[in-house]
Amino acid sequence: MISYKRANGLWSLRAWSAGCATGEEPYSLAILILDALAREGDRQRWAVRVTATDLDDKALEKAKAARYESVSMIPGLALEDYFLESGGSYVVRDEVRRPVRFLLLDIAKPPPLRHLDIILCRNVLIYFERGKQAHILEIFHRCLRPGGFLVLGKSEAIIGAAQGGFAPFRRRERIYRKQE
Repeated sequence: MISYKRANGLWSLRAWSAGCATGEEPYSLAILILDALAREGDRQRWAVRVTATDLDDKALEKAKAARYESVSMIPGLALEDYFLESGGSYVVRDEVRRPVRFLLLDIAKPPPLRHLDIILCRNVLIYFERGKQAHILEIFHRCLRPGGFLVLGKSEAIIGAAQGGFAPFRRRERIYRKQE
């Protein structure tokens, strides 16, 4: 995704964490994006935005506080690069918090989001009946840019008519790509 956007002079990455709960997912995504851009050596050129949404306002308040009792890091990433230790817990560093914004939002209603590069909606669709799942997948399809990615949870899959808008990219990991 980064190499495609760089080759086309598009210096922005836009993501949506749908059903973000207490914020671990959007902060993790921001960390992965920031690390990838730093490895490429041109982090400063990029505008990164991760929009994180949930229906639970109390969960969003915890997410905005960006304070966690424990943190697990991907091998190769240093905890101290992304978190500060404070009073027995870990606080997300400002560099990671800056690109993340939180919104109270029902994913079944069209959001004010367009031209997204990636949508993460992991283990959320399982709580909806099939018709509502198809409706939500249509919303995701409209929000993604051509070639954008949709990541679902391990217990979820795109089936039926909704599959026409997405092609499996990594079927086992439940990663799909928006078809043109």
